[in-house]
Amino acid sequence: MVETFRLKRQPDIAAKAIAHIITHTDQVTDFSEGSVIRSLVEAISSEIYNNNIIFADSIASSIRTAVKQAFNKPLLSASKAYGPVMFSRLMLPSPTVINSIDDTNFPGISFSYQTGNLPAANTNPLYYSVTGIQPNIDSNQSEPVTRFLAPSGQYRTATGK
Repeated sequence: MVETFRLKRQPDIAAKAIAHIITHTDQVTDFSEGSVIRSLVEAISSEIYNNNIIFADSIASSIRTAVKQAFNKPLLSASKAYGPVMFSRLMLPSPTVINSIDDTNFPGISFSYQTGNLPAANTNPLYYSVTGIQPNIDSNQSEPVTRFLAPSGQYRTATGK
């Protein structure tokens, strides 16, 4: 059976510690916000959480090193992902800024999505938030942007419509 490893969050560690203290003693009873014992438990649980993160990172690093040594092959370098963005069934706060990660074709391009809900498999207009290349669009333009001029001189489509 394969089990997955999940880090326990700091509030979960603190809640479990408080529950343990409550069930194993009748002398410590004040766990209200700002109490000394609660502050102490939260500080200790924060340190435990930080140590767990360091431990998990060390394990991941050791696994990578062991795999590399076992097969005597160099690891492939990371590469950037690029392509169209599709959001599915999520709520976006208004406004949400979507940044370009492909700096070779679109340096510093970011779009501001103006409405609060993007239904699944739907495309809505994006609004350009930085000034484009002439004869491109101005920043904070009120009309939806469907095409913009990339630095390479080619027009790119900003929305699926």
